[in-house]
Amino acid sequence: MVFSNIKAMREQDLDWDAKENWHLARESNWKVCLGIDYGYAPDITAFTVSIYNKLAKVLWVIDECGGARWSEDGIYEHVKEVLNRHGGGIGKRLSLNITPSSVINSEIDNRIIDGLRRTGLNVYPVKKGNGSRDVSYQFLTGGYGNLKELWVDSEQCPGTWAEMVGAEFPRRDINGKEVIIQEWPNVNDHFL
Repeated sequence: MVFSNIKAMREQDLDWDAKENWHLARESNWKVCLGIDYGYAPDITAFTVSIYNKLAKVLWVIDECGGARWSEDGIYEHVKEVLNRHGGGIGKRLSLNITPSSVINSEIDNRIIDGLRRTGLNVYPVKKGNGSRDVSYQFLTGGYGNLKELWVDSEQCPGTWAEMVGAEFPRRDINGKEVIIQEWPNVNDHFL
């Protein structure tokens, strides 16, 4: 399993008032992370809302949406619906400002970015370079020491949960023997 640090975690699973969880309840420890992966057919467009607790070193995927062949207006409506949910109340509890005008990143062409901006989404392009997938996987698996636990609301984020739980290192047949290759997977990672 690629993500050995993953836990299914919903808001109701946490005792926010417990003394040992004081660092979770403090809003200053959390940073909102919004991301969109634009899907050219047949790939899906995937949008996730995550929050990162820098003190506890926890990344929590709290909400998502995904679908195929969405127009710019369709993407806006789906993203707006997710952002209005505030991740099952977590955003409200932490007083986080999660709105459609929050910054969303993606690697897509300028025409689509302009179309999404016209709808009201503050999108800016992110350039993917050689090794960018490796950096993402290193962070998500705790390889850099910045992340101890990866929490996913498995009910609110079924796409993310399925991709993370199903992620496997590739296998190859070498001299008639199946061998696990220590490379990051490069399929089924729209929500990642």
